[in-house]
Amino acid sequence: MARHVIVHCHIYKNAGSSIDRLLWDSFGDGFVILDPLPGHQTLDWRAVRHYLAENPHIKAISSHRLHPPFVAPADLPIVLLRHPVDRAKSAYSFARLNPAMPDHIIARDASFAEYVGRSLGTRGEGAILRNYQVHHLSSAAYRADDPVNWKSTEVDLLEAKNLISSLPAFGLVRRFTDSCRLFNTSYKPRLPAVWFHDWAENVSRSTSMTEDEAIAEIRAEIGGNAFEALMAANSLDLQLYAFAQSLFDQRLRSLATLSSKLAAGIKLMAGRVRQRITEPELYGKAVGEGSARHPERPAYERLPPWDGTEQSS
Repeated sequence: MARHVIVHCHIYKNAGSSIDRLLWDSFGDGFVILDPLPGHQTLDWRAVRHYLAENPHIKAISSHRLHPPFVAPADLPIVLLRHPVDRAKSAYSFARLNPAMPDHIIARDASFAEYVGRSLGTRGEGAILRNYQVHHLSSAAYRADDPVNWKSTEVDLLEAKNLISSLPAFGLVRRFTDSCRLFNTSYKPRLPAVWFHDWAENVSRSTSMTEDEAIAEIRAEIGGNAFEALMAANSLDLQLYAFAQSLFDQRLRSLATLSSKLAAGIKLMAGRVRQRITEPELYGKAVGEGSARHPERPAYERLPPWDGTEQSS
C-alpha cells in the first residue's frame, strides 16, 4: 500500500499554528516540525525524503522552510493563502508581542504605518511584507538564501498559480472552516486519522470581522499613502490571491454537489477500513490513556543538508 504523508508548507502568519495544532492532535508523535540547520533558509527535499524513509511512523510534517515541489511520499500538501495586507497587519501584531522576532524592537515602538514604512524600506526582514507568498510557493525561494536578495517575478507568479491549481486542496485563512472541509474531503480518505476543524491557535488578529472589513480598517488606520505602498509592494501576491479565491469558490461549489458528497463518503469509509487493518494500534487505546496521538508537545527536528546516503526501501 502506498504511503502518504501530509506536508504543511507553513507560510508565516497564514494560520500555520492552527494547522500544526490540528496535525498534532490527529497524529501525536506521527507529526513532526522540521527546520534546516541554522544559516539555511530552505530544507533540502532529499534530506526530507531520507528522514521520512528512516521514520516510517511519520504521518505529517510541517516547516516554515518547506517549498515546492512536494515529492512522494510527502504528497498531500497543506497550503493556506491570505490577503497580503491582512497578513502584514498580523505580522506586525505578532512581532509587537514576541521579543524573539527580529523585527520586535521596530514593531514594539512603532505604529503600524511606521512599521510598514520601515519594513518596505529594508531589504532584510522587510522581505516578509513583499510578495512573500509568491516567493514561498515558487522557485524564487531557491534562488537566494539571504532575504536581502529575495525578489519575485511574473514568472514566479505563474509558477505559484500553477502550483495552487495542481494541489488536491488548499485553504484561505479568512475562510478557515471551508478550507477544513476541502482538506478533509481530499485527505481523510488517504489518512483517516486526520481531522481538520475550526481552531484558532496563536491568533493576533480578530477572526470575527470579514476580510473586506479588515482591509478597510487597515486602510483607515495607516492612511492612503502607506496603504497604496503596501498594495504596490504586493502586486504579485494580490494577483495570486485573487486567482486562488476564484479557484477556491469553484472547488467549494463542486464539493456541494450530492455526487461528490457520496463519493467522498465512500472513500472515507474505505480509508477507515484500510487503516483499521493496516494500523490497528491506532484504535487499541482510549483517548487520554496513553494514546500516541496526545503527546505533551510535537517533535521538533533540525535537518542537515542531505549527505548522499541512499534511502532505505
